[in-house]
Amino acid sequence: MDETYEAVEAEEQKLGAMLAEVKNHFPDSPKLVRCLEQPFRLGANMPFLKRIVVSLVSILLAIGPLVPQASAKPKRGPSTPEERARALRIAKTLRADPMTPHMEKDRAWLVGWLAEVPDISVTICPGMTGDLGDSKKSDYPPALLAVLIASQAAFIIENRDKEKDENAVYLGGVEGLLDGYQAIRFKDPGYRVKQLDDFIQSRTDGKLAEAVASAAVNCKKKVAA
Repeated sequence: MDETYEAVEAEEQKLGAMLAEVKNHFPDSPKLVRCLEQPFRLGANMPFLKRIVVSLVSILLAIGPLVPQASAKPKRGPSTPEERARALRIAKTLRADPMTPHMEKDRAWLVGWLAEVPDISVTICPGMTGDLGDSKKSDYPPALLAVLIASQAAFIIENRDKEKDENAVYLGGVEGLLDGYQAIRFKDPGYRVKQLDDFIQSRTDGKLAEAVASAAVNCKKKVAA
């Protein structure tokens, strides 16, 4: 058997095992399962999509081993004011510095919370990030993905009248993502992501909204969380 094929097959098996862990840990969170599974399936010819899955799983693993949970628990209600306030605090902190120490559990809480609450949903569109890199070699990809998710959630919380405006939510998420990216690059100028560099140039030119809307057109198969 070709060594390249064997390596790809082994990687597929590892990702499949990760998905199984998440399914067992969040049996009542179909939003999260869809969020993880869809890019996994679309990623056959797009490695960076699989990297998004790995980054999401790595965020969740910060809360500890994903042990199976009972599925008989009652469905939870809408988000509470206290939870929304916590989400806003997390978003503000991550936007200022995605690599803020000891934020792993807060990031994991935010992603898990968004998977469970029925009244706030964010969408992971790969066109908004581009290839952030390999999360097995760098902590930046999951950190930046968390910034995007947190910033979209914060936008929805603060602009409930625009929560159905897909491009506005994307824009709110990208604004936070770019701030987080620049904070990382301030400390590590060698880290570059072409898609984010292009967005920064668009923001400088006053055309970020148009650039985000254009990128959103290519996200035909989005992933809701």
